[in-house]
Amino acid sequence: MIARIVAFLIWPFISLIVAIRSFNLKSSRIIIIMFLGFYGFSIVASSMGADIYRLKSFFENSSNTTFNDYWAFLISYGGFEGTTDIILQSISFVVSRFVDDYRFFFLVLALLLGAYYIKSAHLVFKSALKRKATGIQILFIFFLFVIPIFEINRFRFFTAALIYFTIIYDYFVNNNTKGVVFKLLLAPLLHFTFIAPYLLFLFYRVNLKISYFYLILFILSFIYSNLVLNFLPDFNLPGFLGNTFTERFEGYTNLDYIAGAKEAAGNNKFIIRIHLSFPYYLLSTALIAVWFRIKSIRTQLNPNILNLLSFYFLISTFTNIMLPIVEGERFYSLSFLFGLSALIYTLAELKLAFSKIFVNSVTIILFIPFFLFCLVRLRQGLELTDPMIFISNPVAAYFLEQKESIISLIK
Repeated sequence: MIARIVAFLIWPFISLIVAIRSFNLKSSRIIIIMFLGFYGFSIVASSMGADIYRLKSFFENSSNTTFNDYWAFLISYGGFEGTTDIILQSISFVVSRFVDDYRFFFLVLALLLGAYYIKSAHLVFKSALKRKATGIQILFIFFLFVIPIFEINRFRFFTAALIYFTIIYDYFVNNNTKGVVFKLLLAPLLHFTFIAPYLLFLFYRVNLKISYFYLILFILSFIYSNLVLNFLPDFNLPGFLGNTFTERFEGYTNLDYIAGAKEAAGNNKFIIRIHLSFPYYLLSTALIAVWFRIKSIRTQLNPNILNLLSFYFLISTFTNIMLPIVEGERFYSLSFLFGLSALIYTLAELKLAFSKIFVNSVTIILFIPFFLFCLVRLRQGLELTDPMIFISNPVAAYFLEQKESIISLIK
């Protein structure tokens, strides 16, 4: 391991390539996480108005925060006042005590996001290994693009999504029930909107055997999701949650704000508008078909399969309800994590029920929409990627403060 770390310090990108080829080794996964941290350290955060630039400014402002300020913040959070961002605020405060270089802040964020990204990928990778099929390998590649390291610019939400998925997938597939209810609380602590998915999981735990109900609920949610907008003006959060959560909720659900956001989204290029909904609808159709197929099997099924499929229908019901709300499209990523992993697990486990022809057919159907999805994700990532990351090392990167993204160089 020491030799691999030394090699990484000399040329991280080559170490990454070698590590990917032996992904199943723990040492390789550690090297990949280290590279993701290096990516965070080297990220381009110079585009004013971008999420990553606001994150950079957030850290720079934290440098002026005193311990008394931070203590007052903790007290206000405990009283549901002030801010909902306790973990990000805490990370920023701690890092700023040691350095004032924002790149170290991004290094820490990338390591945290990368650790859960690799853990989730490894869990699904082990499922994919159970069947050697090109179609399953392609589906796994699509899974890797759902929340790539590029999403560090929206660290809170997407790290919370990976934490939520990793814990629940491990719970279903590996029966890792130890402290699951408490571990899952980390997701809403990172991003308060995950309190709803957290409650959904608690509901599912005591209602495991009603898979038909979840499917029906899921289908109905496509039809009636827009009705949620009719109830928003009259819906009030419980008073004990305080002003902070109430104001944040009202901001997300303000009807004028929602209308403005939809109008702005309508000006996006066609591929941007459909790169989430197109794969989502086809993935949902494929999973419904798989669900009906396994329901027709007379033999005893692995309960993990029905759990993964049923929970996909439940969490995607929530996604459909959230879509009309501002930034609700972020929850597509949560559905993709559970949907693709459930599909991979099911196709890999039930070799007799799903022939190679079926596996390849599903992959072909999903290929174009998810390929477009991956292209958009990659394009967004190149806006943040410094080309020097492929040839430099951590020592050299420390002295290369003036950076341009790959997209900027191409333009």
